[in-house]
Parts: sequence; C-alpha cells; structure tokens
Amino acid sequence: KGERFMKTFMKTFMKTMIMFKNTKILRPISLILAILVLFQFTAHVNVQAKDFPDVSRDHWAYDAINTLSNKGIISGDGNGNFRPNDTIAVDEFIKLMVTAMGHNLSVGTDYWATPFINKALQLGLFPDGEFNDYRRPITRLEIARLVSRAMSNEQFPVDIEVHSWQLKDFYEQALWERDYISRVFLKGIVVGLPDGTFGPDRNASRAEAAVMVHRYIDPSKRIPAQDKVPEGIVFKPVTDYQMATIYEWDPTQPGYYWHIDLAAKHFTFF
Repeated sequence: KGERFMKTFMKTFMKTMIMFKNTKILRPISLILAILVLFQFTAHVNVQAKDFPDVSRDHWAYDAINTLSNKGIISGDGNGNFRPNDTIAVDEFIKLMVTAMGHNLSVGTDYWATPFINKALQLGLFPDGEFNDYRRPITRLEIARLVSRAMSNEQFPVDIEVHSWQLKDFYEQALWERDYISRVFLKGIVVGLPDGTFGPDRNASRAEAAVMVHRYIDPSKRIPAQDKVPEGIVFKPVTDYQMATIYEWDPTQPGYYWHIDLAAKHFTFF
C-alpha cells in the first residue's frame, strides 16, 4: 500500500510542478510536497521496523529477531507477538533456513510446509527420512545439523574438534553427531548454554532459532570459539588392562573409537 501511494503521490507532484512552472508559488508548494514525501517515507520505514510487543529492546535476542523480521524471514503470530520462549517446530525452522538462504517460496496447498521441505531436501540440508514428524519441536542438535550442512562452503580446520572440549557434554554425544556440534560451535553459531553444556536434546526456543539463523546469514554477529587454557587437569587412574586395550586395539575393528574415547576420558578439564 505504501509503495502504491508513493507512485501516485509522485505523479501528482510532477504534474503540480509543471502546472506552476515559472511562478512564484512554485517554491512553497515544492517545499510542502517535499515534507509530505519525507513524512510518508518515514512512516513506511517505521511500519517495516515495527517491534514485537513481547520482545523488549533489552531482550538478548532482540537484534536477531528484529533483523530477521525486517528481512521477511520470520513473522509473529496472529496477535502480532513473537513468543520468543515458545518452542519452534521442525517445519517452521526448515522454512527459516530455506528463506534465509534466499529462496522465497509460496506455502503449499495441502500442507503449507511442503515447498520448503522439498527445497531443503534439494539443498542437502537433510536427507529424506531424517525427520519422521515435521510438526514436533526441533532440538538444538537437529538445528546444528541443518545449519552445519548449510555451511558446506565455509572453511574449517582439519581438527574440527579443537575447541569442542569446552562444551561439558560434548564427549557424551555420539561420534557422528560431534562433527555437527563442532562446526556450529567453532564458527560461533552456537556458544553453549549458561551451564557450559550444548544441550543437544533440548528443544530450541523461537528466540534461539532466530539467533542461530541470524548468525548464519551474518558472520559479523557470530561468536567464534576461542582458545581457552584449562585451569587444571585431573588425571584418572587407568588399569593395566585398559591401557593395553587402548594401545593394542585394531583401528579396523568395531569399537576402536570407543576405546579412543576411553583414553580421552582419563583426564578432565575444569
């Protein structure tokens, strides 16, 4: 509506300029019209930058939520609220990622998320069958998977887990999941929870999802993992049998990596 108004207004403005050409009244009329144009432009910008009433300016995710809203990547509910502490469904987050990657799609007819899911599959954000329910809340680990795959063109060090030990629950995760966690932690998409854990099985909130997507599209907002010198190391006793198993286990045999983990757990950073 604002764009149509501006076009009509400018046509009227030009006609008026021609009508009063070479007359003394031209200058005041031009000034008045210029003020009206500025007012309309400012009003239009304010509409675009409207805040959500339930997200205060001092909210930790305000910048991310407001930015994504202005870009048309996220929206609120029917009442104009964002509900930052609510969980976000798998299909909702898939839509966020696909839209953030520059794909503006229309909703599906039978199921609104079908076009976004199909595009995400095409983009390689997840393999077919990874999700058996798109309407349930998405977890932090599942977000890590999607965002990690979206960063396939970014450069990573050979030792992808160089800083991951800083997450207290990192070595409790399955080996195949650690790569996803390490990538988003190393790049600063995720910085961990206040208790120092990653919390992979915890359902992500809408605010958390917004911050992760914001950091994905804007690297300047990321908080990359930094070198951290542990304050001390506590060595745990190892039996002769465990040590022999660690050093003599055949890497080609099942269970090898479990024993590498066993070795890693003989010391603890705190």
